[in-house]
Amino acid sequence: MKLEGKRVRLTRFEQSDEYKIAAEVDAVIPRDDPSETSAEIGAA
Repeated sequence: MKLEGKRVRLTRFEQSDEYKIAAEVDAVIPRDDPSETSAEIGAA
């Protein structure tokens, strides 16, 4: 299912005690509520 809205690519930084990673994610800014950004998993 595709979410409707503007698509942007963001870099997320995550870390644990042992690892630090940077991951690029596709985010969707919904037209109805631009203050609520959502990640779209498995979008190609």
